[in-house]
Amino acid sequence: MPQLSPEGLSTFSVTTNRTTASGRASQAAKHGNKKTMFLTTGEQYQGSWSNNQRDGKGTVVLPNGNKYEGDWQNGKRCGLGTLWLLDSGRYRVQYNGEWQNNKPHGQGTMLYDDGNVYEGEWMSGMRHGRGQQVYGGRPGDNFGGDVYDGEWERDNRSGMGTMTYGNGDMYQGTWSCDMKHGDGVFYYISKCKKYEGVWQCDIPKCGTYSDHKTKVARSPDAQLPVLQLRDPVQVMDEAVASLDTVVYY
Repeated sequence: MPQLSPEGLSTFSVTTNRTTASGRASQAAKHGNKKTMFLTTGEQYQGSWSNNQRDGKGTVVLPNGNKYEGDWQNGKRCGLGTLWLLDSGRYRVQYNGEWQNNKPHGQGTMLYDDGNVYEGEWMSGMRHGRGQQVYGGRPGDNFGGDVYDGEWERDNRSGMGTMTYGNGDMYQGTWSCDMKHGDGVFYYISKCKKYEGVWQCDIPKCGTYSDHKTKVARSPDAQLPVLQLRDPVQVMDEAVASLDTVVYY
């Protein structure tokens, strides 16, 4: 994820009526709402200032064309905001949600370059707390991927969680360091069997296998929709709603 450099605020240039004026922040105080300011870092910022710091509502366009729209505090992304990526001449959302100290923090949705989507809690730029991640191909591909819904710790699945796999298999139980670890139940859908017991580093260690009559089926036509200028929360809801669950007794 591109990082916005608050150090770039020390030197700036402003273009007004085809005239460019340059100076240092110490010589020209910036306060209140300003028109677009062109920073020497190559960034363009339009929005609110306070005591020479970006503060309030504002939009910054990075040299690579990506942009951030949202809240600022003391020169850093803080509050609600959206990071947009410029992709083939069009903007698409990468992250939408809460920020603190230039990093995702609180509730938010991240859309990764590989097509994975995470919606949930963040801490200092890491998935941390309760959240759901959809693992699938790039948007527009046949979905058929895995879905994890549960607890996270520092970007790892950790705590209680449920993983539903693309083939219909499902694990419900505890996780540690991104692996099945502790008590859990694994449902083997094609075999109509389940394992219930203790796991260690993704390996079943001590438990019992038995038959079960519950079958979870996923629609083969489910797709993760293309995201461009759309609400990422809505995209996540549509992806989850596309999973068909059928129970047989």
